Amino acid sequence: MANAFLIAFLFLFLFRYVRVLANWIASSNYRPVPISDKPTFRPEDVTVIIPTTRFNDPLLHEVVSSALAHPIASLILAAAGDTAAEYINLAKTIFPDARVSVVYRKEPNRREQTAMAVAKITTPVMIISDDHTFFPTTDRFVPSLIAPFDKPLVGAVAPVLEPIHHHHPFSFRGFWNFAGMTYLLRRAHEFLATNSIDGGLSCLSSRFAVFRTCIYADPDFVHQYLNEYLHLPWGRVGPLNADDDKFHTRWLANHGWEIKIQGGPDSIMATENVGVWPNFHKQLIRWNRTTWRSNPRALLYERVSWTRFPYTTYSVLVYSFVRLTALYELALAYFLNAGLAGMGFSSRTRMLCLLTLFLWIDSLKAVKIMPHFRKYPQDVVYFVPYLLLGWYCTLIKFKFLGHRWYP
Repeated sequence: MANAFLIAFLFLFLFRYVRVLANWIASSNYRPVPISDKPTFRPEDVTVIIPTTRFNDPLLHEVVSSALAHPIASLILAAAGDTAAEYINLAKTIFPDARVSVVYRKEPNRREQTAMAVAKITTPVMIISDDHTFFPTTDRFVPSLIAPFDKPLVGAVAPVLEPIHHHHPFSFRGFWNFAGMTYLLRRAHEFLATNSIDGGLSCLSSRFAVFRTCIYADPDFVHQYLNEYLHLPWGRVGPLNADDDKFHTRWLANHGWEIKIQGGPDSIMATENVGVWPNFHKQLIRWNRTTWRSNPRALLYERVSWTRFPYTTYSVLVYSFVRLTALYELALAYFLNAGLAGMGFSSRTRMLCLLTLFLWIDSLKAVKIMPHFRKYPQDVVYFVPYLLLGWYCTLIKFKFLGHRWYP
């Protein structure tokens, strides 16, 4: 029985940490696609879509201005909401640039808003951007983003997103700013790793992504995009408005397209709306709900990921269901202690082994976010609460096993 406990410990340990090691090696060796001297597309071939319900928000105006600082062909504001119609007549005053146009629907629905805007696009490349994600000022940003399209099979590209550090003093607000920044840092690390190993990506964010327009304009895509339903044991629900990022990620994989992450210094974007309480807590809930809604469909029904992206499937899609930090770490400790006890080791020796195990676990967690600490060393005070947040996320994940998965 002691051997059985140790075998269980070894299995869990390797299942978790082979992935960690492989991701670290792959992300460390990642290189972005360079900008070609004779690119297939130029910034003038790009249209930007910004779905929004905050038409008169100064933050939106800053985002629009940051986009228009680049030589893009056009920018379409896909507006919605009870107040948005009042501002459409003022669009030329608020946004005097001739490249800006507006489409509008009364009921907010991100998918419908996006589809309305896509119908107006005449350029071969399109960007979907949130209304709180700022374009960098460097003139190499857009050329860097569209560089992977020199390869005909690349259907979409994403940059690395980085929340804005607000330099709060040690505080509740400061912790959530730190939590948001480290969340996107870990996600970028994971995305660069899987994209480097087998070309896979678990989720192409709808916060900001670049597509060949022909994909979003495909009538079959549009129909399924606007008519996605969940088939649950208690009936069909939908059409979905959320999870559009998971939808287009699966569509690209299922239709033979490649996705590229551009993670070089020219392709880092600042985003405002991550790491702010209580929004970040709501985002954690939404992301966990999305895991239970979307990943089983990719694994069990569509199944393309198993053959096209085997490492990504293991590392992200399968692992997402056991990313239960508290349960996983307690299970490792239990199996190790039980196995050593069965082999006759003293309680002192077992305690030293358990302390070593948790030192290993927490050290690797620190290594993952070390780039953040190098830039903002003052945030090291949040490391212990950060560990506790990982355990709290386990409770959120369990909650949605017995919670309604929609909306």
